[in-house]
Formats: sequence, structure tokens, C-alpha cells
Amino acid sequence: QDKERLFSHIESETDRASKSLDDLLELAEVEGQRDLKEKRTFSFEELIEENLRSFEPVITRKKIQVKYESGSYKPVITGDEKMIQRTLEELINNAIDFSPVEGKVVIETKGDKNKVEIFIRDQGPGIPDYAKEQIFKKFYSLKRPNGRKSSGLGLAYAKEIILLHNGEISLEPSSAEMCGANFRISFVRS
Repeated sequence: QDKERLFSHIESETDRASKSLDDLLELAEVEGQRDLKEKRTFSFEELIEENLRSFEPVITRKKIQVKYESGSYKPVITGDEKMIQRTLEELINNAIDFSPVEGKVVIETKGDKNKVEIFIRDQGPGIPDYAKEQIFKKFYSLKRPNGRKSSGLGLAYAKEIILLHNGEISLEPSSAEMCGANFRISFVRS
């Protein structure tokens, strides 16, 4: 039994290390890019809905209320859809991970003919003041409510992807109801 537990632990640590290495290689590749290799026009709404479907099991298990608000505006941009999908996946995953059981996550899209904005807000513990300047740096990670820490590459990757799309990602002030992290992604339409 001890050997089985040891082998199981070794296997899970090997998987974790392998994923971290893959993430690091992916980030290094993006950092070296000057232009997007693949460009097409796509809908944020579809990407957000696709992400929410993939997170459905954990959303259900944690009894999280997810609210997506877009009104009549349907934002679209031209860029690398897979990269933006991965960025949204990272931000939505963090919002769900840091949200308390029966918490709420709000995803909102806004825009006009000049810009597109996406907000992802949660009711988690928020980002402490000492971490706000560090949050987008490689290898910087805060402990999740379950005690785990991530590789610290996800938000660094997200920032590089948004910059590659001539956009901006920032941490905005929280509100009383949505007291956790509040990320804003914005793109200027060309």
C-alpha cells in the first residue's frame, strides 16, 4: 500500500511538472512572436459559452452561479481564436477556483464601434494589495482556497496574448457584491 501511494504521488507530481513545462514552453513561444500567425474574425460570446460548458462539472459541484451579460451587443474581434480561448479559459478557471461554494461569477462584454471590453469578476478573496503589481509576472502565484498553488504562468500567458492582439488586460477595483478579482480585457478596433 505504501508503494502504491508513493507511485501515485510520483505520477501526479510528474504530470504536474510536465504540465508546467508545457505551459512554460507555450509562454516562451508567445513571448517570441511579433505578429499573429493565424487571424480570423470570431465572437467572444461563442468562446465564453464554450468555456462555461467545459467548466460545467466544477460549476455544478461548487454550486456557483455564473452570469453572462452582453445585452444586445455581440462583440467580435480579429485575431488568433485559440490564443484568446486559452486566455479566457485561464481567467474563467481562476474565477471559479477562487470563488467560494455557492459564490457568483459575472462575465460581461461591452463595446462599440471603437472598442471591445470583457470583464470577469468573482466573489473570492480578491487579490491582496501586495500582489497586485506582481500578478501578471511569470511564476507568481497566490494560494487557492484549497491550499494549492499554480505554476504562476497563466496570467503571464494571458497578458502576453492580449498584448500580441494590441489589447490591454488589467485588474480593476472590486465592488461590494463582486468582492473578488475583477479583470478587464480591452481591445481597440482597427
